[in-house]
Amino acid sequence: MGYHKEKIEVMTEYLGEIATGLSYYIKGDIPSKKIDNAIKKWASGLDPNSIIGFWDTTVVGSGKAGYIFTDDKIYYQETMEKPKKLWYDDIKLLELRKTSKKDYTR
Repeated sequence: MGYHKEKIEVMTEYLGEIATGLSYYIKGDIPSKKIDNAIKKWASGLDPNSIIGFWDTTVVGSGKAGYIFTDDKIYYQETMEKPKKLWYDDIKLLELRKTSKKDYTR
């Protein structure tokens, strides 16, 4: 199995636990209009083939803000902020905590 497919499997397993709300998608299930809006609005230069997951944080589900997880980085746009990128190689420490359902809402 390729590295890209392994990342998609990990995203499939964990994105639902990380993302709040119902607008999270795994590669192959992302509505094209949402990803087109994201690329146009805040993820310019993104290679759509590198996407492994997408979390739309807009209230209306337009894809104009959120997080796009790719093979090597995260593109993100928070409300009223400039678009940003975070390369996985720049992460020095990562701590995962298991939360109970009462700690967050879906």
